[in-house]
Amino acid sequence: MKLTSVQILRAVAANAVVMSHITAFERAYAGPDRYLQSWYYGAAGVDLFFVISGFLMVAIASDETPLSFLWKRFSRIYPTYWVATAAFLWFSSYYPGLIEPRLPESESTLRTVFLIPIWGDNIIPIAWTLIFEVWFYLVFALVLALRANIWKAMAAWVAVLSFLLARGSPFHIPLYHTSSFLGVEFIMGMFAGMLWKRGVSRFALPALVIGVGLMAVSVFYWAPTFNIGKLLTYQNWRVLFFGVPAVLILYGSIGLEQYARRLPRILVALGNASYSTYLFHLIVLFVVSDLVRRSGWFSGWMDNTAIVVLGLAASNAVAYLIYRCFERPIMSISRIIESATKRAIDAGPIRLPSQQPPAASDNNHI
Repeated sequence: MKLTSVQILRAVAANAVVMSHITAFERAYAGPDRYLQSWYYGAAGVDLFFVISGFLMVAIASDETPLSFLWKRFSRIYPTYWVATAAFLWFSSYYPGLIEPRLPESESTLRTVFLIPIWGDNIIPIAWTLIFEVWFYLVFALVLALRANIWKAMAAWVAVLSFLLARGSPFHIPLYHTSSFLGVEFIMGMFAGMLWKRGVSRFALPALVIGVGLMAVSVFYWAPTFNIGKLLTYQNWRVLFFGVPAVLILYGSIGLEQYARRLPRILVALGNASYSTYLFHLIVLFVVSDLVRRSGWFSGWMDNTAIVVLGLAASNAVAYLIYRCFERPIMSISRIIESATKRAIDAGPIRLPSQQPPAASDNNHI
C-alpha cells in the first residue's frame, strides 16, 4: 500500500498552516474588510504533521538500521531547509521592508543551521517545528539502535513527558524541545502506526468522522473561545485540542484507504510538495501581499480576497516547482549515495548488521 491518504493529509496540513499565516498578511496588507481570523488556528496543521511523522517512523522505518534511518530523514530535511534559509536571508538583505526574519545571535548559528534541539530564535520563524522533528528522529534512532520494544519505548517516553508536565516544564528553557509535551503527538502517531501494521482498522470510519468533527470544533470554536494561543502553556494544550483529533483523522484515513478506488491526484501532488509549501510559503505570502497592495487593482474586501486566493495558489505552485526541480532530485541522489555506501561496505573488510526495510514508494520517503 502506498499510503496515498498520508500524502493527502500532508497537503491538508501544509495548507492549513498557510491559511493560518494568510490571516496575518491579510490583516497587515489589506485591512479588516474581510479578515479571516477564524483560520488563525490553522496552525493545527503542525500537529497533524507531527502525528504523521510518528506514524511513518513505525509504518515504514521501524526495520531500518539507525544509520540508514538518520541518513534518509536528514537528507530529506536539511538540503531544502538550507535553501529556504538562504532564500530568507536573501530577501531580508535586498528587501528589508518585505521580510524581517528572526536573525539568530552569532553564538547560535550552528544551532539554527543544523536544527539542534536548543531553544532560541531561528532564521525561518517556523523552523521550531523542524527542531522537534530532528529531536523525534534522534529518539527513534536510539530506539532502533537499542532494538527496544516499540510499545515499551512509547510507554516510557509518555511517562517521562508526563512527569515533566506535572513538574511544570517551563517554555523557554534551553532544552525545551526535549521535554515538551508536544512529543506526545509523535508518540500518538507511532501508536497509530503500530495499529496499522497489525491490520487494526475496524474503527476507521468512526475515528475519521469524530476526528474531523473534533478538529473543526477545536480550530473554529474551542481554541478561539479559550484563546489558547495566548497561554504560556499553549504547546501543551494543543496536544488535546489538535493532536487528539489529528491522530483520529490519520487512523481513520489510512484505515479507509483500502476501500477508495481513486484519490485525487492533485492532492497527492500537493502532498508531495508539502515540505516546500511549509518552508517557503511565508516568502510567497510576503511577495503576493506586497504586489496586491502596490498594484492598486483591488479595493475594499477585494484586496483581502486577492491575498487569500493568490497567496494560497502561489504558495502551492511555487512549492511544487521547488519539489520537482530540487527536492525530488535530492531524494534520488540521497538514495544513490546510500546504495553506493552499502555496496562499498559489503565489499570491504567491515560489514554492518543488515536489516531489510520494507518496500516504500517515493511519496513516503520522508
